[in-house]
Amino acid sequence: MMRITTQMLNESARKAGLPVNGTSLLNYINGNSNNTLLNALNKSSATDAATKTKYEKLEKAADQLSEAASVFMATGEDSLFSKARESGDNQDVYNAVEDFVGKYNSTLSALKNTSGTLNDYYSQMLKSAASDNKEALENIGITIAKDGSLSVDKDKLKEADIDTLEKVLGNTKGFTQKAAYVADRVSDNAHTNQSSLSSQYSSTGSLYSALASKYNLYG
Repeated sequence: MMRITTQMLNESARKAGLPVNGTSLLNYINGNSNNTLLNALNKSSATDAATKTKYEKLEKAADQLSEAASVFMATGEDSLFSKARESGDNQDVYNAVEDFVGKYNSTLSALKNTSGTLNDYYSQMLKSAASDNKEALENIGITIAKDGSLSVDKDKLKEADIDTLEKVLGNTKGFTQKAAYVADRVSDNAHTNQSSLSSQYSSTGSLYSALASKYNLYG
């Protein structure tokens, strides 16, 4: 049986275009500190893992925003506004507004942290949905900061009557509806990117393991 030598491995590496630099291919496979190939693989895996985590957080934030927005879109006797009229207590509406604003801001922040052309586009869509309704939102105590985030003046919110709150927030073509629409798209995109990154990570990990396993046989 022919024994595979370091010289033979190095020659194979040269033919394959792998760097040798006076160090045996076995050392490269076993994690030599100067290993350009494995350093690149490890760096790529770490980057992919970090990006995947960002997309996981983005998907969660977007799902929560969509859920918070959907509270305002129910119709009929079971709607948030109908129940408030029946009970004469608007507190559940106020709570829903604060929850929605918090989830909106979290999604904007997650989009910024994740970055990317499509995420930047979705961020702009969310901001536009708010700015298109700026005056109406301000009338019920919701203001828009320079960075696009929202804040709630609780006292002014409570000054608005239930009909005004429903007109601004319950409109099926209004702000909350648009925010829910964008949030669903953000969530879908985030989920798709997670799947893609998971596939790439597994591929890189498998390549590393295969290389190490193959050449350790001749150690």
